[in-house]
Amino acid sequence: MRSCRVVVELLRLILAGALTGSSIGWGKQESGESQRPQATEDGRIERLIEQLKSVRPQERIAAASALRTMGPAAEDAVPALIKVLGDENSSVRRNVLHALRRIRSGAPEVVRATISALEDKNRHVRQDAAEALGKMGPAARDAVPALAKALGDEHPYVRVYAALALAEIGPPAKDAVPGLTKGLGDESHRVRWATASALGKMGPAAKDTLPKLKKLAEEDKNQRVRQAAREAIEKSKNP
Repeated sequence: MRSCRVVVELLRLILAGALTGSSIGWGKQESGESQRPQATEDGRIERLIEQLKSVRPQERIAAASALRTMGPAAEDAVPALIKVLGDENSSVRRNVLHALRRIRSGAPEVVRATISALEDKNRHVRQDAAEALGKMGPAARDAVPALAKALGDEHPYVRVYAALALAEIGPPAKDAVPGLTKGLGDESHRVRWATASALGKMGPAAKDTLPKLKKLAEEDKNQRVRQAAREAIEKSKNP
């Protein structure tokens, strides 16, 4: 009987020790697991920042693309990405714009860098810059003068995205109304559609454009343009 009690007591002590050891072990593992991914991610960001300096354009593109997929977690890479906006390769510059928008969309330094890209010699970069500013919405209000200037870009798609960006910024972009009004007579039906849509979001500032919008709604050859003009007129009545 005594031997049974001894065995039971030994089993109890062994079991208690095992559980205590396991608890400590698990605690260390959980602590390590919570810290390890962050350390790994930080190391990856550092490597990608370094890769942005590669002499091979494809590697720089891959680095910018990888940082984009990481989103806000890659915010430490923003200064390096902004610097690479001056890259000689237009595909690199485009991927950098996409990355900046995903990582810190609307941040002042990102807005400023994206505004500068509206002056890029490559029309695809200018188009991407206008689109990016539009996705930032009112946070990109400082871009209004540059976007208004882009309404006169030589390429219609840049003009389209500039108008759509101003539409997303909304009433704070009211100073662009003259440029948008001029766009109602653009040779491209896409530009006419985009500028009419934008004027519909400018509020009272666009009231003087009503006669031109009405003419567009009645006479334009493109159905989408006519529809956009009608919607802009309705919005002006019910701001």
